[in-house]
Amino acid sequence: MSYDNLEQCMLYTDRNWDVSPDENDPNPVMHLLYYTKNDDPSMRQTWNKYHSSNNPVSPQMWDKEHIWAKSNGFPSKGSMPYSDLHHLRASDMKNNNSRSSYPFGEITSGGKNISDFSGTVSGRTGSCNGTTIYEPLDEDKGDVARAFLYMAPRHGEESFALTLTDGKDSSGGKWGFLSTLLKWNRENLPDEFEIRRNNIIYEKYQHNRNPFIDHPEYADRIYL
Repeated sequence: MSYDNLEQCMLYTDRNWDVSPDENDPNPVMHLLYYTKNDDPSMRQTWNKYHSSNNPVSPQMWDKEHIWAKSNGFPSKGSMPYSDLHHLRASDMKNNNSRSSYPFGEITSGGKNISDFSGTVSGRTGSCNGTTIYEPLDEDKGDVARAFLYMAPRHGEESFALTLTDGKDSSGGKWGFLSTLLKWNRENLPDEFEIRRNNIIYEKYQHNRNPFIDHPEYADRIYL
């Protein structure tokens, strides 16, 4: 898939199907990562509010989040991981900007709240093991973990050499903290949205699956 047109895919993969079930709806309500008000009728965000210099709609409230930050392993837009939908999510833009390319983890000191476009706290930045991290809401932690767990085996044997570690050095294609990601995968199992999204990516776009959504238990078997 071309990265520049992935918002067209997200019209289907990242929509709130409970609210916008009509496949022909050109402007469905979205289910955003890092956003607390997906189920609030007064605060829902629609597809046409995606962030693009070519989009005349204002305000623009969501963008395409590389859960495995593109700067860490595949900075070229033409590379396969750059546009892999299994780790790209429609996300609240304020939180995405604050997350930057920080690794994910559980904050132990210096926590700072990040508010989404609804004005509600939807994530935090802070420190863990001496490194700056981003901690999403509990409801998003499993989604984030399974995206990471997918990316390492899917693209780790290619020239990108993506690797999950428990070290605090998240650079050169390495990401921590593996033990925390495995914990999140166990504690926040796939919900209906994540399962449907996996199916749509397989059936309509990339024709491959994230096996950790189908079988979360595989993660401990592989990584522990």
